Amino acid sequence: MRDHSGFQHGCLLCKRAFAMSQSWASHAALKHGYRTPQYRYARGNRCRACGSVFSSVGRLRNHLGSSRICLQAVEDELPSLLPVLDCQSGHVQARAIAGCGTAHLPEVRPEIVGPLLAQLRALTSGDDESIFGLISTFVAPFPVLRQTLEAWISELPAGALREAAEDVLLCFRVELLCEHAEKPGVNRHAVLDPLIVPLVWQPRPAGLPGLLCGASAAAGEVALDIVPGGGWRCYDFYHAPPPGLPFAGAFIVIPPPPVASSPLWEPPSCLAS
Repeated sequence: MRDHSGFQHGCLLCKRAFAMSQSWASHAALKHGYRTPQYRYARGNRCRACGSVFSSVGRLRNHLGSSRICLQAVEDELPSLLPVLDCQSGHVQARAIAGCGTAHLPEVRPEIVGPLLAQLRALTSGDDESIFGLISTFVAPFPVLRQTLEAWISELPAGALREAAEDVLLCFRVELLCEHAEKPGVNRHAVLDPLIVPLVWQPRPAGLPGLLCGASAAAGEVALDIVPGGGWRCYDFYHAPPPGLPFAGAFIVIPPPPVASSPLWEPPSCLAS
């Protein structure tokens, strides 16, 4: 038997272990039609929990994926939820319209599978095999399934059903339930250790001209307060200098765009501040 002790994610249907949650999610989506909670619960253009309005349902999915308190409120079908608001999709980079916030929502709870917890609560009797069989019918992240089982056990009184559930929890480990392991891929987030080699210092040759793009010689002298030994070579911004032109330094003036916009270094935010 292979050692799967380093694996934290697994598919109970295929009995296959995965090293990363992304690998499991890809497998579950392709083989079992799994969809993330934010994909399943995103409807319309407005978050039903905090009231923020987004330009598209895709933006709403991103919001639910990053705001766990909103996602859990929608999952739990709280009475305070707003109705679904369907709007025509706007520009993909349009700002979101802020809603009423999340102060009225319950605190974030441990992540669970709501439908599974509801079916477990409906059990009045059963052994460890029947409990595990019920859990195995749900396609969800392995840690979330375990947390759902723990949440149910915490509600059970002492008795045979609780003992059977605790037996399932005791064995609910990837290395015990999975027979195969997915080969781990290359770690794209490995420690970056670049080789930095400083450039060899060379003195600037005397007499080279200065390069001005989009500015006159007078403007260059005023802006830089220098006069190169070789004078200035001036070119329009839209006319590139000839290849191989030697110069000691360059001063480039970027003209304004043909339409009104914010500076390139200050892009507009996709979310309202």
